[in-house]
Amino acid sequence: MASPLRVPHTGTRYLLRGLDRLPTLERGCSQRHDGQEIQSHLPSSSSHVSMASQSSHSVSRLPKLSLPTFSGDPLSWQTFWDCFSAAVDSSPVLSGVQKFNYLRTQLQGEAARVVAGFPLTDGNYLHSVEILKERFGQRQTIVNAHMQALMNLPPPKNTVTELRAFYDSIEGT
Repeated sequence: MASPLRVPHTGTRYLLRGLDRLPTLERGCSQRHDGQEIQSHLPSSSSHVSMASQSSHSVSRLPKLSLPTFSGDPLSWQTFWDCFSAAVDSSPVLSGVQKFNYLRTQLQGEAARVVAGFPLTDGNYLHSVEILKERFGQRQTIVNAHMQALMNLPPPKNTVTELRAFYDSIEGT
């Protein structure tokens, strides 16, 4: 019976360093770990990485996802915040300045104007998140926006296709 191949300690250290070099957003929502990119950061002396290690990386390959933008629409606040929080806000690796920079790049329109006056500092990230949650994440505002969207739906005609489309519109609101 063949003994399993072992990854030397230095190879593991370089593997982890290689993960740190991957773009942060790729590790966020998408949890993408591309084995080819990781291997390119490994020194040539650690070319004897086990096949089990390589196969575990290829199993977890997912397509790269991009974060949604937020322009101030209360209907899209929860989706935006859940994705942004999972990818950026809850990351212990990122500093407040980095998180704030990511946040600013994902905001548009009214939402971008809310935080536009804040300098890019560590403390201003938390302050900006509080203001955004206060302005756009209030439960009653979100409920009212959903109710208004439901009231603005055009009534369906009495056909299966129209009823399905109406049902899908309700589910999506």
